[in-house]
Amino acid sequence: ESAKVVGFSATPIRYSDGGRNMADEMFDGNVAYSMELEEAWLRGILPIPKYVTAFYEAPKELGRLAKSIAGIKDEMVMKRFQKKYENLRRSLTEAGGVREAIAKHLKKRDAKVIVFCPRVAKLREFMLLRREWFGAVNSEIHAYKTVSADPYGSEDFQAFKDDESDALKVLYCVNQLNEAVHVKGVDAIVMVRPTKSPTVFYQQLGRVLSSGGNRTPLVFDFCNNFGSIVAAERIPKRMEETFKRLTGESEQLPFTPSDFRIIDRTLTFRQLTDEIRKSLKQQSIEDKITFLEQMAQLNGGKL
Repeated sequence: ESAKVVGFSATPIRYSDGGRNMADEMFDGNVAYSMELEEAWLRGILPIPKYVTAFYEAPKELGRLAKSIAGIKDEMVMKRFQKKYENLRRSLTEAGGVREAIAKHLKKRDAKVIVFCPRVAKLREFMLLRREWFGAVNSEIHAYKTVSADPYGSEDFQAFKDDESDALKVLYCVNQLNEAVHVKGVDAIVMVRPTKSPTVFYQQLGRVLSSGGNRTPLVFDFCNNFGSIVAAERIPKRMEETFKRLTGESEQLPFTPSDFRIIDRTLTFRQLTDEIRKSLKQQSIEDKITFLEQMAQLNGGKL
């Protein structure tokens, strides 16, 4: 007897596998309806998150740049770079760090938060920082962890889901919860796992999106995933295009593109960092050219 099969997928395109379209491969392209994330937001099917960006490694980046600038031999050039560096340091101070970003936007003291970490060593580092990061929200923090190689990870995961205390609940994970795992009641996610994969980005984003309710989920992007993934960076533009298309078809939508808020605390910092890096690189090239010219002069015009 023949059976009918219905498939649902949030990420049918496998970008890391040559852009394979699983709807084509498994269902011969028979797609009943394809709804993009932006449409689901505008229709109110999924809640629109507040997206906050900051850099958890900004102080380290400042240290690396300061070391590079200190190595410049030309005093005038060094002073020029030191001025740029001071502007950069000031922009970071004005933007505030991770603690300030979390304290400003995460107001629910007993929230449930998932932190996506790149590897186990970083997970341990971030767990030690939990009071520094989340202490301004709630002094009582229950920390859990789950990693693919941890035999007790599932127990911690279950404990996190069952925890209904007044404490702030934070689950740190590595290579877990990316796909087909939904956790009820997650109020915020923290991205500290840099990725170039749109699929991984959307899977992590999906952990804080659930249908129903009127809350505004929070996304803290502390590794610039939004700015480094083209598909993610185009979300505002796609929302505008989708809104224009649907309203042009006389659709009455409960939300507009302006409801997707991006609080970018890193823009000035990123711009100044890129400017200094490029200038330092150019300075390095100029130093090499000068050195080669000097060698040529000493060698009768030949290198």
